[in-house]
Amino acid sequence: MKNRDLISNIIFQSDKEIHNDVKACALLFLHWIGRELSFPKKVMVCLLDVEELITTKMEAANGSFFAPYDESELSKIKVAVGSFEEDSKEYGAAIVLQNYIYTLAHEMAHYEQWIGKRPFRERLAIKRGAELVDKFIEDQIEYISNELSPAHQLPHMKEYYNVSILNVCLEMIERMGELNTTETMDWFLSLTKDKNEWIRYKVVMELRNFEGKKVVEALIERLSNDVNPTIQAYAAESLQYHKDKSSVMSLFHALDHKEPEVRGCAAVALGWMEERSAIASIKEKLKKERSPRAKMRFYVALYLFGEKEHIHNICSFLTNRSPYIRESAAGYIFLLPINSEIKKTKLEEVWEQETVDWVKSSISDKLQMLE
Repeated sequence: MKNRDLISNIIFQSDKEIHNDVKACALLFLHWIGRELSFPKKVMVCLLDVEELITTKMEAANGSFFAPYDESELSKIKVAVGSFEEDSKEYGAAIVLQNYIYTLAHEMAHYEQWIGKRPFRERLAIKRGAELVDKFIEDQIEYISNELSPAHQLPHMKEYYNVSILNVCLEMIERMGELNTTETMDWFLSLTKDKNEWIRYKVVMELRNFEGKKVVEALIERLSNDVNPTIQAYAAESLQYHKDKSSVMSLFHALDHKEPEVRGCAAVALGWMEERSAIASIKEKLKKERSPRAKMRFYVALYLFGEKEHIHNICSFLTNRSPYIRESAAGYIFLLPINSEIKKTKLEEVWEQETVDWVKSSISDKLQMLE
């Protein structure tokens, strides 16, 4: 074993074959926890180039904690990280790193139980480990907000991204979206093919703020080929901001998608793009449409084509039994080219009747923007 580092009373070791990003992520967490917790007795943390560990109970596990009877011996945490590259190909590096940190935090919770001379309780260790990771994520995001200004440290932020866990990566993408440069755009384009669906989703959302043929092509590719319908729907939504005619054929094709969200978002995109050749097709599909999620968006598209009478159909979804549809309808009312006073009156009415907190909060945010 090589790569020894001392962090407070934490001794770090890793097999030489371990990927550098795994070591860097583990050290990031250990430096943090070395400041966050007290370590009255030394503990050795070992990253092993194996896919799983065999515990003393002859069970397979991702991590283990060894508590010595002899206090002169070191306690030891082992984490199996040998499948990083293979797992990253399937799930994306950020989620694999996040799982490693959860394992490490879980074993740290057992260390706390040992130091406190408490029984080893697996359920409590799971809860405590999750609390530690949540706090770690909060502090990493605060660090990004306060220290990593994308306008001045883009290379540093990209390097930091490679060793960050999923939640932090998502926040970093949003922060980097503020920097509308060719370098940022190219990096985002590469992330549209990331194995993790949350990263693809976040990048597809941010690409609506960038211009260029490459961006449109990447969004069309996500709309046409992504395995996640939610990402396909948001790709259609992002395309509406570009209004590039090269996306029309793909949006037409998406009107027949098996998922109502994708059908509906494609129709809305064609409406914002004022692609009037879509009117007849949307009307024909509306006659057969059974999903309220798609129907609402078909009416929005027709309203955007100038058929203002459909505002009543759109407003009818504000009282739908599904809170997701009610929130979406409020969003469309807010975005549509309607007199602001009429918008405000309608949203105030539904806000007063709304019973679901997160929907009420969403409507409240829209009302504040109308002030």
